[in-house]
Amino acid sequence: MEGSTFSQKIGAGEGESPLGAPRPQVEPRPIPPPPSLETRTFASDLDSIRTSGGSEPTPYTPAATTPPKPAAIPIAEAAPLGAHLPVPPASADPSFSSPTLPPSATGGGKRVFVAILSFLIVIGLGAVGYFFIYPLFTAEEEAPVTVTPTPSAPALPEEIFSDEVAEVPALEAPAADPWSGVLTLSSHRSIFQIIPDTTTELILAEPALAAVKSSVPSGAVATPLLSETVFKTPSGGFVPLSVIASLIAPTFFTPERLAAFNDDAAYYTYAAPNGTWFGVAMPLKADVPIGPVQDGMSALQADPNLLNFFLENPGEKGVWADGRVRGKPASQVSFSAPDAVFSYVWMGRTLLLSTNLTGAEEAARRLGF
Repeated sequence: MEGSTFSQKIGAGEGESPLGAPRPQVEPRPIPPPPSLETRTFASDLDSIRTSGGSEPTPYTPAATTPPKPAAIPIAEAAPLGAHLPVPPASADPSFSSPTLPPSATGGGKRVFVAILSFLIVIGLGAVGYFFIYPLFTAEEEAPVTVTPTPSAPALPEEIFSDEVAEVPALEAPAADPWSGVLTLSSHRSIFQIIPDTTTELILAEPALAAVKSSVPSGAVATPLLSETVFKTPSGGFVPLSVIASLIAPTFFTPERLAAFNDDAAYYTYAAPNGTWFGVAMPLKADVPIGPVQDGMSALQADPNLLNFFLENPGEKGVWADGRVRGKPASQVSFSAPDAVFSYVWMGRTLLLSTNLTGAEEAARRLGF
């Protein structure tokens, strides 16, 4: 079929026109004119009212009215809150729900108050149960607690609050130093050329004869012993000869006579089987002539205080006599007690006083004579 024209018609369905059929001609409809629009004014409204037989409008003035007062409802007869609201009927349709009313301000405040009050009541009931009810059931199980009472301050005596002025006892003044005003020596130098067997330091509590005699040891020993004795004050100072000599023989050892001797003298004790005997070696000062001092020694023989040189009571005094100690002329007097002989002798420029002749011999030997 090459070169021929292929033509095929397509059938149309029921009520349809074939695609190739010509369409019928439709006449156009005329367009209606637009409606007339008139502007409405107050003047046009007045003309319309006059035309219709009405009267001209007048301004409306409302009459003054007093609103009626609401009737007072007695409190006893007032219906409870919410009683006036109707109960919605049950709906057969399960999908239908009653409308929810908006909560009023009064109802919300009441619910807050009720909630706070309930909370406080619960807290109060819990506290009552914990502090009062719970201990009743647990008192037997808990161990008893021992409470130690705090010691209270002692009650003050009534005298403290009395108006009377209590007498204050006078404070005792501290005891005066018995050595105050006494010039002591800062050092001591022994004049013994042969060292004594021992050296004993004795502390004198006060410048008194009793203190001197009680501090010096006494009594008999089996082996003879010569000991140098050093007197000191409690403060450590060395007691000078002017103090010791004036305590033993104050009548003879006047300040004027003592001024001729050196204050640093040598005291000694000679202990033997027949007792302990006291003595002293007193060197003259270098610038003092010995003659006048020797001439005045005769006054010692009449001194009533010779007994003070003895550590123990020597008994009755005898008659003065001449004697010798280490070949030096001496004056001596015996007492009734055995071996109690007081003597004085010059060993060069040193005056030696003793209460026993054997002790005087040993002291003179150690002094270098």
